[in-house]
Amino acid sequence: MNDIINNLMKADVNVIQLYSALKQAALIDEVPPAIKKPVISEYDEKAHLNLGNAFLLLKNKINDLLKVLYKYDLVDMYGNGVVGIEYWLINALDFKTLKSTYNNQLSVCNKTITKIQEIVILNGLMERK
Repeated sequence: MNDIINNLMKADVNVIQLYSALKQAALIDEVPPAIKKPVISEYDEKAHLNLGNAFLLLKNKINDLLKVLYKYDLVDMYGNGVVGIEYWLINALDFKTLKSTYNNQLSVCNKTITKIQEIVILNGLMERK
């Protein structure tokens, strides 16, 4: 699970960078705080809820970024926007299934973040890394 947590935290760093770029462009007033890193010593119900809550926070941050893009009509070079992310707490008992589902959700988040980054860069609000 540590790899999932580390990838989740990297995704949050990318989202914070996007918020910072939008703040520098005066499109938003504040940058949300970073997600507190979930600490999991053993995978139990509490750990599942902590990790699920971290995913929900990331999803909400990403979807709030999309609201800003829509508000200012920021789109890609084809005129397309980005679709928001849906996420529900995972209802599975099998560790392998849980891990696979978390990884799939991270993949969706990262693809969405990449699309947002491209739009922000294309619109001159952020430089390419």
